[in-house]
Amino acid sequence: MPMIDPKTLASVTASTDTDLWAVTSGKRASVLGLTVTNYSGSDAVVKVMHTTSGNALQSYLFNNTVKSGDTVEVCSKNCLKTIPSTNKIRVNSAQANVSFQADGTED
Repeated sequence: MPMIDPKTLASVTASTDTDLWAVTSGKRASVLGLTVTNYSGSDAVVKVMHTTSGNALQSYLFNNTVKSGDTVEVCSKNCLKTIPSTNKIRVNSAQANVSFQADGTED
């Protein structure tokens, strides 16, 4: 069984879609959890998206407001989402100083 391999971004540029995880060609990713922490002084609308390699939106894994100073964790006993080969998890925050982590495996 593959080990959980966290993918992290310590901060993002405000209102800019940013790659968090590009799935390796020939593999698929199983997303087991997400953690978003808002270090900014303002509430932030945050999106975690599943996209194609060309950045076409497939679905949202998270799309909500994270209050200033809060951490939101999305966990599951099973897989939250399976992402196909070469697809990506992209993130966006209305504020800078927001960190992201996706926990999962590739197989």
